[in-house]
Amino acid sequence: MTKFTPTAAAFIRKERSYLIGNSRAAARRFVEDIGSVVRMLNEYPQAGAELDLLKGTPLQGVRRWVKGNYAFDYELDAEGEAVVILVRHHAQDDPFLTYEPDDNEDYDP
Repeated sequence: MTKFTPTAAAFIRKERSYLIGNSRAAARRFVEDIGSVVRMLNEYPQAGAELDLLKGTPLQGVRRWVKGNYAFDYELDAEGEAVVILVRHHAQDDPFLTYEPDDNEDYDP
């Protein structure tokens, strides 16, 4: 079963509220897209592409699925189920493009 981090869930709630204020039809499509993504990830949790730019970092293994105007970044938990960690509109900056490793990070790529 697909899960959402508090950050991802908060974005969804905020975006839905914003869309309702501007276009109920857009809000409805957004909610339908969320449902579609959840169903797809429940059935095919490895469907998204692994983000190559994160290889060799502590975020290695984060995957992305794009639906409509939104990117859903997720990772697989110990049971192989999707955990959506970030949802963003395509016009928003991609936080992973500005990742800089900390010299103090302790990991083995």
